[in-house]
Amino acid sequence: MENSTYELFHFLGELQLQVAFTQVAYISGFKLFVYEGARKGGMAPQEITLQVSNDNITFEDHESFTLQNVNQSVVTLDEPAFGRYVRLVVKSNYGHNAIVIGELEYYGKFVQGQIDLSEPTPLDPNAITCASIYAETPNASDGVYYLEPSSLHKGNGFNAYCDMTNLDGGWTLVANHKDAQDSLATKNFVEPTELGVLTDDKWQSVLTSMQIGIMTVDENNKVAFISKKKLQRSLCVKISDVASLSYPVVPYDTAYLWHDEVSGCSSTGLDYSYISLSTQYTSRADAYLTVGASLYQHATKFDIWPYINTRYSGAEQDQLRIYVK
Repeated sequence: MENSTYELFHFLGELQLQVAFTQVAYISGFKLFVYEGARKGGMAPQEITLQVSNDNITFEDHESFTLQNVNQSVVTLDEPAFGRYVRLVVKSNYGHNAIVIGELEYYGKFVQGQIDLSEPTPLDPNAITCASIYAETPNASDGVYYLEPSSLHKGNGFNAYCDMTNLDGGWTLVANHKDAQDSLATKNFVEPTELGVLTDDKWQSVLTSMQIGIMTVDENNKVAFISKKKLQRSLCVKISDVASLSYPVVPYDTAYLWHDEVSGCSSTGLDYSYISLSTQYTSRADAYLTVGASLYQHATKFDIWPYINTRYSGAEQDQLRIYVK
């Protein structure tokens, strides 16, 4: 990536190679090259950590890796990193008292417009959510509960289905979707046994209260999960962009609840990640027959991924129940 300056620091046995970009960068991976003489001499990096910062003062550990003793290492991040300052911290090598990096190249692009890099806002302590009910009653069972998730429904709540079993419980069901559907039926109450999505006002109320992320459960009871931070730090469709579950955002020709991509937003380069909530009228040709309710991960990976295929869920499921916590 261009538009950057490099600084090299070495102290307390660590090597730090820092890059300062002129604007916020989206880093999906990097390539590190070590010359043959340095590699054979044990100078190649082994244990490394990628750090990011937006102010060049406070750096956060983003992801750590163990590199093999080879000339070239190509690393894809489990979660893209965002920041104006990116630092590669080398904590150990293969035995020499010197650490050598021949070349370092980052993969990604620069962020156009605004992206939410803030931490989640605290939940209203008076809100009634599936999560708050579970916190007060850990032995609560799956079922229907009365909720007031946000100020949008303060004193005027509604019933919703709560999953109190999976992933520490406290999940609110917002959508139950299946491949090959003509449209998304809007409902005041979504059940695990019937297809449909919450009405816009209830969806927005639940979304406002989200602190953890999204969980999906398919017809085979396989559970996937992605964090709120990843859902909000997307360059294509952030979860907060979706005003209506009955007609989600269509960046190109497929409707997504969430969509991230390294290059563009057309879902054509196999470098994208998504939660599809698409129908016949919001998908490419007959794609809705197989990807109407499906997950895909590439640059941004799900925190929990239960499928044999490491990229695409659709070959192993055709229905998803979508929960928010």
